[in-house]
Formats: sequence, structure tokens, C-alpha cells
Amino acid sequence: MSKFKLAKNDLAWIGLGSFSTKDYQIDVHYNMGQKERAEPRDGIVRPYSFRVWTKGDDADLVHVLDFELAYSDSEVVSAAIGEMLRTSHVNYGIVDSKSDFTTVRKKVLDILSR
Repeated sequence: MSKFKLAKNDLAWIGLGSFSTKDYQIDVHYNMGQKERAEPRDGIVRPYSFRVWTKGDDADLVHVLDFELAYSDSEVVSAAIGEMLRTSHVNYGIVDSKSDFTTVRKKVLDILSR
């Protein structure tokens, strides 16, 4: 992120890779939007997004699950996996705010298995 900030490269996201389950193909994005680039203050920052597609020739995007960090007074106060559905937000469960990518990925897979 710091390299892209220095280069003033205003990308929205970078693809980190993909993985699949029995039912889904999942693309992982590292988000680099304005909120992710800014110094944390108050609000929600979504460092990772998991774009979940059905498998097959006519794959459909069925979920965009986000790892969400909630900030208050520049401090992380909570973390969760959530999803924006049109004009509403769904929270699928909390995770430790210090979770590494492997832990976040496992939580996403747990959510998808429900």
C-alpha cells in the first residue's frame, strides 16, 4: 500500500489470488480505495474482499464478503465479516481485529459452508 501511495497510483483494488471450494470459485481482492488509503479515524475500512462465484460455464457472482475493521478515534474497536446487500448491511460474525489472512479466509469459508 505504501508503494502505491508514494507512486500516487489510484487503484481501487489488487487481485491477490483465487481459490475454490466444492461449490464456489473465490477471488480475493486487496482493497485500495480512499478509505483504505486514508489514515484510520472513524468508520469502516475493508482491507480484503472475497468475491464468491458459482462454478460452471454461466458463473454468477453470489457474494462479496468483506473483512471489515471498525475504527473509532483512530483505534480499531471491532472486526467482522460482512456484506453489503443493495442498501443494507449484513454482519456474518466477528473476528479478532488482529487476525491474519489465514484466519480471515477460514472465517469466510465457515460462513460459506452454512
